[in-house]
Parts: sequence; C-alpha cells; structure tokens
Amino acid sequence: GSVVNSQAELAARVEHVRRAYGGECLVEAFVFGRELHVNVMQVDNATVPEVLPLAEIEFHDTRPGRWPVYTFTAKWDMESDEYRNAPLKAPVYIDPPLFAKLERIARRAFRLFECRDYARLDVRMTPEGTFAVLEVNPNPYLNSLALVNGMMATGRTHE
Repeated sequence: GSVVNSQAELAARVEHVRRAYGGECLVEAFVFGRELHVNVMQVDNATVPEVLPLAEIEFHDTRPGRWPVYTFTAKWDMESDEYRNAPLKAPVYIDPPLFAKLERIARRAFRLFECRDYARLDVRMTPEGTFAVLEVNPNPYLNSLALVNGMMATGRTHE
C-alpha cells in the first residue's frame, strides 16, 4: 500500500498516513533496481571506515501488484510468502568500479550521519549503475546474514 501509481492514490495514501500516524508525510520516488545492504565498520579506530562485501535482497515475486519492497513481513515472518520470495543473499559482488563508487557513498553517509563502530545502508542500484540511499541504520541487527557473511568474506568471525 505504500507504493502508488497516480495522484489520486498518492492523495489517499497521504490521508491514510496522516489519520493513522499524525504529522507530516515523506513522499519519495520509487527507485527500481537491485536492493543492497551495505555494512560499514570502523576497524581498530581507523579514520576511514571499511565497507564489507555486500548483501542483496532478491525479489522473486513478480506478480502484478507486487512491488519489490522489503517489508516487515518479508524480513521477519518466516512462514510468509513475502519472506520466501525475498531472500537475503550474502555476500554478493558487483563490478569493481561500481563497488568503489558505492564505497565512497557509504563512507560519506557514515560520516554525514555521525555513525560510529558500525552501520548499514540500504541502497538501490539502478540498471544504469546509479545508487540511491534508501536509509542509514546506525545500529543494525547484529546477527544479520548480511553482516555475518560480509565479515566472514573478509576473514573475520562474528565473535
């Protein structure tokens, strides 16, 4: 229900959000593309944070009316259709020049939002190779497959 296709749907959704939650609404353009989890860590008080190998949400449900959105249900309800159709794969790799570009973006976001120790960015990469930061999580889930597998890919253990 959070993705709309017309001005009328937008107006109805904004009204729903205002009624349900109060206050103002943030409206964003939907970005199509691969959804990546980008874990960033400050290792041994280094001044430049390290970007770990990526994770990707693979959206398999392409039925009409199904948007590639990583919902609460897709993240946590292991019995749900959404969960089964949006697996997290980690690590995943992208072309080195694109990864270098994403590293720069992730490090800048890490500093901009004054993160420390570790953080995770949720990012969309368009088919043209443009990145859009969806959110910055300054205290992400520590047992995430994205983080654990990213650390293992660099020779570290979760412990």
